[in-house]
Amino acid sequence: EYDRSGDGIVINTTSKSDTVAVRIDGGLAATNETEGLTLENGSVKISKELADRILMDGENHLHGTFERRVFAASEEDGALVLRYVSPAGEEGYPGALSVTVTYALTAENGLRLTYHAVTDAPTVVNLTNHSYFNLDGQGRGDVLAQRVWLNASRVTEIGPGTLPTGRLLPVADTALDFRAEKPLGRDIGDPHPQMALAAGYDHNFILDKGPGLIPCGGAYSPATGIEMTFATTQPGVQLYSGNYVDGDAAPRGKGGVRYPRRGGFCLESQHYPDSPNRPDFPSTVLRPGEEYHEITEYRFGRR
Repeated sequence: EYDRSGDGIVINTTSKSDTVAVRIDGGLAATNETEGLTLENGSVKISKELADRILMDGENHLHGTFERRVFAASEEDGALVLRYVSPAGEEGYPGALSVTVTYALTAENGLRLTYHAVTDAPTVVNLTNHSYFNLDGQGRGDVLAQRVWLNASRVTEIGPGTLPTGRLLPVADTALDFRAEKPLGRDIGDPHPQMALAAGYDHNFILDKGPGLIPCGGAYSPATGIEMTFATTQPGVQLYSGNYVDGDAAPRGKGGVRYPRRGGFCLESQHYPDSPNRPDFPSTVLRPGEEYHEITEYRFGRR
């Protein structure tokens, strides 16, 4: 029990987002299908066919609707297993997609999320988890003093609308350099153009790691001593600093709390945003006979 307050360190809503997931991304604590799949102009080409346009962020496709779908839940070998079949054509995606997300506790004080999906037609899939963390405890102000590190020497450059331009930028000597642990808020107001475009951190960090479940980031609260280590099989992680969370308009969470701007941060494992439209990025295409399988684990301890 690392959070002795009992309030918890994952801030979330009291709605279905606590128990459901998404094909793209969503609420304060949802599993999402294409958070990682931000799509320019809401379009993607698969097998020489253009999927229907799905515009969920103005001119682009951001997030999705899995967090508003009720998954079938079961307990298997002490783990929570969530299942959902996304019918062909849902959100414009070709192919029926059968998704399983397993939440399991590990002997290393970890919460392991295992994602599995299969399809009956070529499609794209990029599942992630959009939990917001506050290692001081939920409802206890912003997270700017909490310290973050990421084993990532590059980010995918963003342009207007935070869409990837296709360029990979080195983080050295910029506000985006988390290779040495630092307070999340230290450089959040830096005038670097990448920071201005996102109003803080909302960037895909390219992880310097090989294959397998490798620890590649983490966070620490000097106030509570709680430390979180992040491990994933994915090639990237989206660091989001809650730039657009507005306390007056935010959904109510535990105890009816409305969370302030930057009241939590996200570490969302993923393939790179807009991958289907960027042939140089790792592919998110899934074909019949293939299996989508990714793992992310959050491990907790105290310093």
